Amino acid sequence: MWQKPMFHGLLRWWETDDAIRREMVLRRAARAQARRLLARSRLPDLDLTRFLESVCHRGRVLRADGTPVSVEALASLSPHRLERMLASGELCVTGNQAVDCTGSGSAEPTPEPERTPVRELRRFLMRLLGSPGESLEAVRQATTAAAPIDVTTCSLVLCLSDPETWAIFDPRRVAGLRRLSLMLAGGCSWGAAATDYEHFLAAARELRDASCGVLEDLLAVDLLLCRLAELGEARAWKVAAGLSGPQAEAAAVSRRSLAGGFAAIAPDDPDDPNITRLQQIQPGDCLVMHLPGRIGAVGRVTRPYYEVDPDCPDPLDRRCRRRIGVQWMAGDRDYGSILAGAQQRFSVVELSPDAFWSIARMYRQDPQYDLLFRPLRGAWVLACDKAKWARLSGLSKPLPLRDQWQIRLHGEEPQTGDLALLFRRGGRPGFAGLARVISGLGPKPRDDSALSRVDVLYQRLFERPLSPDGPGLEAGLASWQPPSPDETARLSAEQTAMLCERMGAFPERHFVLLTGGTSVPMTHPQTTFTFNHESDGCSKTLSDAVEAGQARCLVYHGSPENRFAGFGRAVAVAEREARVDLCRFPRRTGLSASGLGTSLLREEGSRSSRRARSVLPISAYDFYRVVAVGMGRAGSAASVPRSIEELAQDCGGPTERFREMERLLRRRGQLILYGPPGTGKTWLALRLADYLTGGDESRQRLVQFHPSYSYEDFVEGIRPRAVEGAGGHAAVEYPVLPGAFVTFCDRARNEPDDTWVLVIDEISRAHLSRVFGELMLALEYRGREVELAHTRQEGGRTRFSVPPNVLVLGTMNTADRSAAGLDFALRRRFVFYPLFPDDPELVLSMFRSWLDENAPDARWVAALLAALNERLEPEVGRDLLVGHSYFMRPGLCEQRVREIWRFELHPLLEEYFAGAPERLDAFDIDELIREARSRADSSAVSDEGAAAPGRSRPRRHDSLAGDDDTTPASGEGDHGL
Repeated sequence: MWQKPMFHGLLRWWETDDAIRREMVLRRAARAQARRLLARSRLPDLDLTRFLESVCHRGRVLRADGTPVSVEALASLSPHRLERMLASGELCVTGNQAVDCTGSGSAEPTPEPERTPVRELRRFLMRLLGSPGESLEAVRQATTAAAPIDVTTCSLVLCLSDPETWAIFDPRRVAGLRRLSLMLAGGCSWGAAATDYEHFLAAARELRDASCGVLEDLLAVDLLLCRLAELGEARAWKVAAGLSGPQAEAAAVSRRSLAGGFAAIAPDDPDDPNITRLQQIQPGDCLVMHLPGRIGAVGRVTRPYYEVDPDCPDPLDRRCRRRIGVQWMAGDRDYGSILAGAQQRFSVVELSPDAFWSIARMYRQDPQYDLLFRPLRGAWVLACDKAKWARLSGLSKPLPLRDQWQIRLHGEEPQTGDLALLFRRGGRPGFAGLARVISGLGPKPRDDSALSRVDVLYQRLFERPLSPDGPGLEAGLASWQPPSPDETARLSAEQTAMLCERMGAFPERHFVLLTGGTSVPMTHPQTTFTFNHESDGCSKTLSDAVEAGQARCLVYHGSPENRFAGFGRAVAVAEREARVDLCRFPRRTGLSASGLGTSLLREEGSRSSRRARSVLPISAYDFYRVVAVGMGRAGSAASVPRSIEELAQDCGGPTERFREMERLLRRRGQLILYGPPGTGKTWLALRLADYLTGGDESRQRLVQFHPSYSYEDFVEGIRPRAVEGAGGHAAVEYPVLPGAFVTFCDRARNEPDDTWVLVIDEISRAHLSRVFGELMLALEYRGREVELAHTRQEGGRTRFSVPPNVLVLGTMNTADRSAAGLDFALRRRFVFYPLFPDDPELVLSMFRSWLDENAPDARWVAALLAALNERLEPEVGRDLLVGHSYFMRPGLCEQRVREIWRFELHPLLEEYFAGAPERLDAFDIDELIREARSRADSSAVSDEGAAAPGRSRPRRHDSLAGDDDTTPASGEGDHGL
């Protein structure tokens, strides 16, 4: 774990920063004086005042005449000159330079003289400065009220007497250790170090040994931890090279920055404000590398501002000599309109958290994302009321277990892979369980105050909740308030780290075990997998993760099965064998890599039939997306169909019709669902998009056409934009910006093995020839470039192609005549699939299925709709029939049907028959209801005991996935997973 660029960058910072080196010189000088005072031979004559001055008081630097030296004067001295002045006697130090002097840590550990007799203090110090075993016993005694000095003062004394062996222990150093753990992606299990001196000492020694000599002793470790504790919360920045030369030079700087682990700017003026902003960036901050028109990489800062030698031979290094160290995660993402105005124009700009996470989410399928950014997201807190907790604590199913929560969100939304903590309210309140978010939000409610749905996977439940007022937590959670039921709260990264340490919840690393062609028996909780010699590099990574208790694995069966079979915790790795505590997926439904769009198997999955076995890293996002599908659903509303058969079953239509839609869409690339209003065209298009993208909302987009929708909105165009001009004055520029479709295609081009679906609602309401422009050729010939009407970016490309993995799914209302008919050239590019209310095999079947599930006592409404359309078609034609969506309302009954007729359908018929009101006499609601009930009764008699042909009744789901076909069998779960 110590082969981390972040750790190496911090060591480089400690090694080269003059301020750190000056403070280290002062600490060593103060330690030399205090060590003479604390010699065992002098302890019998120790004076309490001298003890306080040398050990517990803050250090000062004095001149030979006794006047203090200012901080500014010290900063002007080089470390070597300061060392010479101390050696010659020009300067001297008093007090303890290691005592907090910044006000950011704990108060001075000063014993009270009136309560500390000198003889008692001397005896205690003699014991404290004895053998290591006797010293630790004295430290344990210092935890009691009877001890003359506290643990912090004990650690100060020990470190002053022997900095090679002892470290300084106080809340400030613990905070620095916790901050380091966050920077290292939680790769160190230092939970006990917060409350126990021995564990803290072990962590400090581990840091010293891992530095390979850079941190010479524990005084140096202490200084590093103090510097880390002084850092604030992580901020986000954008850095661009800022070169005024050709674009090729900027690209060369970017490549060198990625390879060298730094970010650089090249201002000509030394007073440029970009330099000042670059100097404000601190280790641990988040960074975006901005290239023209796109994001080149994201990363975490490892080393603050520094400059390279201005006389170096390389001219490119000379120009970009002002730098910060960065651990990069490379990529090439289109930022769209996320960075606007001045954020695009200046070299160094601070970003808002929302803007940064919008960019960072584009990289979440990279395993490096979990190491760099996942620790910064903190955790979600879900409140359990008394009834909810009673239900959870009474579960008979083993963990892990999937469930769906109804929560009210304000602002930020959960992401797949985020940590969720269960907070028990009432009784004995406290943190009572751990879970993971395994799928994003369901359909967003229109009302901001309404509840949203999110799926979680319970991993651990505690019988004794952890109180937020408990030891070691009261300070970090002092201002935190638990959420009320249906609300959710956010914990910061620091608070989450504290709680996870106390709960024993270590961070996770995720892998996939690829098995070659044959199913591995998974009848036992532990199963052994073998991987080949080509996996040596990844197997070492897996072995390290297992040793740290972090390894989580998916099992993927290669050809001929090509499916994910289960997941679990790897418990041992030896000689190319991994033993896994396995939880098999309950359904064998062919979870293929291509169907889920997992990034790790783009190459390896296609070669699984040739490679016997392998192990590969995977991101938490991909891991939990697969788990979400494999563990079944927690509720029907937020579920994602995993196969075309399941999609048909959920919708209530025949499988062959849905297979036909998919076949036509994939073959042609563009498909339009057309029919009268209310036939569920948009709903079905969105369900198809969910199925085709595996429920990944980032690979879907919905746009709605209207008469004002233009080429500039869809393809590209010139748009005015306010920017900050010279001298702080506002200015207006007119850049060429990509539209919705071009932006969507650029994102899809970066992930060619995943399916991306653009849904165009009401496609016929815009002037399509104007909106699509050159796309008529690009849609038909995928991959072929066409010349665009504008230049997309200054110096950028002007040619564009539609990637083969982009599917366009449109809906068209046949009753809407507000726009002219489709251009015949464009019509030829699309496949048209009809959805009419009188289609008994598909549309009526879906409506009957909805009635069976949601309004079983109102099944006669399907007959009512059929009777209405039979009378309506001879009058107005098939394009103006009435769809079933009018009746898909909660609590459907005869009274609700009459309301719908009176206020929605009757006004529609009046518009149809404007000028001939006598034709409305054929549409009497009482007569229609009688006819519908008569039809329904006769149909029930003839079909009693048999299912309707061509469809299956959808399954009902509890809010907690506890049915046998959606949870592991008994004994197959891992309670500590």
